[in-house]
Formats: sequence, structure tokens, C-alpha cells
Amino acid sequence: MAGLSKDQLLKELATNGYNVGFGAKKNFATYDIISKVPGFISLIGLLIGVGQLAYPDGPFDITISTVLIMASIVGMTITPFLNDREKYNENGIKMTGYFNKLRQLYLKVKSSSATDFESEEREMETIMNQFYSINSSNQIFAVRSRGACRACGRSRRSGS
Repeated sequence: MAGLSKDQLLKELATNGYNVGFGAKKNFATYDIISKVPGFISLIGLLIGVGQLAYPDGPFDITISTVLIMASIVGMTITPFLNDREKYNENGIKMTGYFNKLRQLYLKVKSSSATDFESEEREMETIMNQFYSINSSNQIFAVRSRGACRACGRSRRSGS
């Protein structure tokens, strides 16, 4: 990627910044879902169970049981993520830091009157390599794409 013009580098920084920011948000979303949804499912199940005990001949017994079974399936889908819950939060925080570094680098390049940006390109590559090293495609509701950026699905560029 060596030898990018100022405009090309700014575009790369903006694109990478978007991808890193999106990746951070996906990690935070996964963390929120696996932290809150199981408790919510348990509370709703308990409330409905108490209601069914109070009204054993209710008109919606089969419907309510079906909804509870579906909620249990959602809970079972989330369970494998529970062991890595804190990892998603930590990675989201790190990715937000990488996003901020890319934004600072973008502003530095944008305000520069230089014509050679090799050190900035290397800094961008370093930040992106750090991002790729902690990013995980194992997210709730993630779309997996082989050989692509895990945050956005776009093809990765080979580093130098």
C-alpha cells in the first residue's frame, strides 16, 4: 500500500475507521445481548409460569407454552457466548481506542501539507493489524465471510 496520495490515504483511513468502529459496536452489542437477554427470558418465564398457576384453565395455554419454548431456544442459542462475555466488552473498548487512533491519524493527514505519508501508512497498517488480531467473527447474528474483514465483510488488503 506504499505510496498512497493524500486523498487515497484519507479515504483508506475513513474506510478503516468505519470498519473498526462497526466492529467495536458489534462487540458491544454482543456483550449487551448475552448480558441481558437470558435474565429477561428467565423473568418473563417466571411471570408467565406464575400466571399459569393462578389461571390453570386459561384460554391461551398452548400459545403461552409455545412462546416459552421459543424463548428457551433463544436462551440456548445465547448460552455458548456466556463464557466469553467479558472478552466482547474488552475487545469493544480496545476497538474504540483503535477507532480514535485512526480518527486522530485522519485529522493529522488532512491538516498536513506534506506529500509523503509513508509513516502514516505504516501507523495505519499497525492499527489495522492490532484490530484484526482481536476481532472475532463469532458474534451473535454475525454474517461470516471467508477471507474478509470480520467487522464489515469487505476484502482485506494484504499488508506490507
